[in-house]
Amino acid sequence: MIDLAQMAKEEGISVADAVARYGWQESFSEAVRVLRDAHPDQYSSTSLFTDGAPDPVVRFVGAIPEDVAGIFAAVPLKVRFEVDGVVSDVAMRSALPAMHYAARERLGSSVSISTSGDAEKGSITVELGGVEGSELAAAAEVALDEASRVKFPPGVVVEVLTSGGPEVDETIRGGAILNFELGGYGSLTCTSGWPVKKTNGGSEGLVTAAHCSGHYYYSGRDVLTYVASVPKSSGDIEYRKSTEAVGHEFYYGVGNYRDIDAPYGSATDDQSICFFGRTTGNHCDTVRNPTICVGDFCNLVEMNNHETDGGDSGGPWYVGSHPYGVHKGSHVSLFKRRAIWTPINNTLNNDLSLNIKLGSDG
Repeated sequence: MIDLAQMAKEEGISVADAVARYGWQESFSEAVRVLRDAHPDQYSSTSLFTDGAPDPVVRFVGAIPEDVAGIFAAVPLKVRFEVDGVVSDVAMRSALPAMHYAARERLGSSVSISTSGDAEKGSITVELGGVEGSELAAAAEVALDEASRVKFPPGVVVEVLTSGGPEVDETIRGGAILNFELGGYGSLTCTSGWPVKKTNGGSEGLVTAAHCSGHYYYSGRDVLTYVASVPKSSGDIEYRKSTEAVGHEFYYGVGNYRDIDAPYGSATDDQSICFFGRTTGNHCDTVRNPTICVGDFCNLVEMNNHETDGGDSGGPWYVGSHPYGVHKGSHVSLFKRRAIWTPINNTLNNDLSLNIKLGSDG
């Protein structure tokens, strides 16, 4: 009800209207999950509204499964089942990244590319930008050529758009997804901490938690190379340099980021500090102990509570535009689990010769 009240406030509607519009969506989403697992080759797509009114529809390729009514029995609205899907959701999710990454590899970094799929219509749309004229036309030919090499399900149509779409944002930022799998599908590993640069003017990249080890990708892109970690006595932080442009921003919510235009913050007892991780999102808590050692690691900050989870490791702790630290995880103290993180005010420059990248106002 708290979330529904917030939705009502943001949209300027009553809580009762918000309940009618959104209150059933979690049960519907859970039913779709069960359906997708039970009938991956038949489930195609869904839509929730018609002309702005709740009207859930589930589409299939071929026949409607016999158990579908039971799967959706808990949804408090009448759900329509249709057989007009062109391709299954699982087939689309398999074909789409295969084409996207093959085309991206051939096009190179000078051409931006985004690829979207519509399982209901059986269409894949490729948007290209970053170059003009003959180069853009040549890029379109490359995209179509790669599409012809991928084994798409019957009926799938590929369209290439060479104008009108925004360029893909490939700036490296804090608070982004780090994953082990190229493309990043279902493989959230950690969260990036802060964009940084070497004090001698050399490489640029980002820092995250050192225990996020191995070769991983930034939002599905293979652009990061491990360089070094701080000693465990200084905390749980590592540096990875980037082959892509590094910005001076960090995500504080999904799709929302702000400039880093203030110096390092230093945590004190009872101070309220906020966090963003790709698993649990953003939330704030108060400092219980600004200096603590846990296991092999020292120079950690302990919070009063624990609201984080796997995949949040490495994410940024901050207040406003002040960078404070890099998330490590949690531990139990006095019978309670509490979040812990590494401060950066006394680690990056001293141990790694790094500085946080600041915006123009910093």
